Amino acid sequence: YDLIDDVKSTLSGMLAPEKRETFIGYAEILEVFNITKVGKVAGCRVSEGKVLRGCGVRLLRDDVVIHEGKLKTLKRFKDEVTEVSSGMECGMA
Repeated sequence: YDLIDDVKSTLSGMLAPEKRETFIGYAEILEVFNITKVGKVAGCRVSEGKVLRGCGVRLLRDDVVIHEGKLKTLKRFKDEVTEVSSGMECGMA
């Protein structure tokens, strides 16, 4: 009986952590800009919720996932910001 408990305790530490997704907001891409040394920057309007810098993003086209990653930069009028709320425009890279 002790062997079963020991195996369960060692395996419980080896299980992968559970990941949860929470909805923060939607943003619509209005235009894509090519900027030297930075790459491509998407000019967006936040349509629902808010957008936070450093959070995970998912790029969809016709409900098909094109890209998944983290938001490196979030700018509003050339100023680096931590969040942009609904109805405002921003640049994402």
